Amino acid sequence: MTSKPLSKSSFQLGYALSGGTLRSAAHIGVIEVLHAHGIEADIVAGTSGGSLIGAMYANGLSPVWMSGIANRFPGIRLIDWSMPLLQALKILTLVPLHYLHIVKNPAHFIPFGLIKGKKFEQYVRTLLAVTPVRTPIPLVVATTDLLQNQTVIYHSRLSLPEDTNGLAQAGTWIPLDTADDQRLLASVIHASCALPGLFEPVAIGGRTLIDGGIRNYLPIDLLSVLGVKKVIAVDLHKTAIDDPIDMFPEVINRSFDIMLDQITLFRAKAYHPFIITPKIKHVNWTSFDKVLACIDAGREAALQALPAIKDYLKQ
Repeated sequence: MTSKPLSKSSFQLGYALSGGTLRSAAHIGVIEVLHAHGIEADIVAGTSGGSLIGAMYANGLSPVWMSGIANRFPGIRLIDWSMPLLQALKILTLVPLHYLHIVKNPAHFIPFGLIKGKKFEQYVRTLLAVTPVRTPIPLVVATTDLLQNQTVIYHSRLSLPEDTNGLAQAGTWIPLDTADDQRLLASVIHASCALPGLFEPVAIGGRTLIDGGIRNYLPIDLLSVLGVKKVIAVDLHKTAIDDPIDMFPEVINRSFDIMLDQITLFRAKAYHPFIITPKIKHVNWTSFDKVLACIDAGREAALQALPAIKDYLKQ
């Protein structure tokens, strides 16, 4: 669906939706409550899982419908392993031979991620094809260029402001302004969700793209440089930071959380958004049975924050 591009003077309120793997379902609960109380955004920016929720919202889909589709999330059926089991076993048998200098390094046969992500991208494409019930609004999606070490920002239905300095500091901006770009948007969301090591990087337009959260986990600044006057941000990284550390993957996860905490704190102080932090415990990328619990956590957090949100919007 095409619509007239909007300039920065059009934006009174924007949503900034963070990443968070399956915890990103909490964004749906937050948006559902905000809409029920007449608080609707003019533009939405999303990173990683937040890019998918943001895209559905920006495409004009009902928050209630989004909650219903989350209840039918295919989960494990969307996982397409990049390496067959027999191939993985073969590579493992080559490891000791490599250290004996009998064969070359078997790591060259290992793909760049455990999951291809093509099934996920096809699923996203079906969601973007649903007929909207509201007028679509501009969308901003953050990805990370793995080779160029920069944020690549895709946007739809958006006329960029003339202040190119602020835009350039945020990253490289690429438009998605026609209906023909819906297929490309699915690839962009796939890239924004491509957690390094888990998903293979995504090649788009000569770029090698990975999870947008690596450089911009909570895209408050992207809305700020577009002149959005008020921003309601949903930050999900704090929902995992208090989880116990029992195994080495949790050491890696906690390290990422510490990094994200500092980056998010810096952006919050610089741009003064209203930040909602739903309380979600023990949910990772395989917790498919907890999607509805995440939505409920988003609803609860938004309801508790409503009085403060209304005061913030009056300022």
